[in-house]
Amino acid sequence: MKILWLSVLGLCALFQAGCATQHNAESGFLMNYSSLKAAPDDRHELVDINPKAKWASYKLVQVEPVAMNFCPKCSAKISNDERGYVADYFEKQLKTVFGKDRMVTNTCTEGTIKIRAAVTDLDTSSTLVNLIAAALVWPVDYGGVTVEMEAVDGKTGERIAAVAGYFEGSPVEVISSFFKFGHTRLGIDKYVRNLHKITTEDAAKTTATSVAPPGT
Repeated sequence: MKILWLSVLGLCALFQAGCATQHNAESGFLMNYSSLKAAPDDRHELVDINPKAKWASYKLVQVEPVAMNFCPKCSAKISNDERGYVADYFEKQLKTVFGKDRMVTNTCTEGTIKIRAAVTDLDTSSTLVNLIAAALVWPVDYGGVTVEMEAVDGKTGERIAAVAGYFEGSPVEVISSFFKFGHTRLGIDKYVRNLHKITTEDAAKTTATSVAPPGT
């Protein structure tokens, strides 16, 4: 039994040391990065909000196909089918959340917000490793995701809001640890909600402070 415990602890240390770290980086997907500022309530998130945007005037939303815009030095190693799965999930979440208060459309006209989104890095969880480890200790292999999104005026093409952020799994999200893309989905859900919140009437209450470079 002692040997088994030592093996599990060694496995924990190995995977905790080897987990890829997500971070914000300029992937080139967004129109610009210089106006991004640190979110007041999330050190992993950068935001840009156009104070002149009249959110109530936007009754429609168009969601572009999600890009898998991995940077050259990123850790993501997934198949083309898995890339398609993550992109489809991301697009579906955008349409579901933004479709709660705006009509989803395939055309860009006046009164339309166009949403552009990309996954720039991600790390998967090992279902097998976490099942074995959780039997004696806790899940040890955590996934994560880095995303970039921007909302653009459908008529003028002007950016009216942007969010860039990264999410890393932890022992708190136990159930998600048992799914390869569990933490990836949690991160996508989080930042979709955050961008949607910005594009509502409550956006006027949102403030961004202390400019932070994307690499922080």
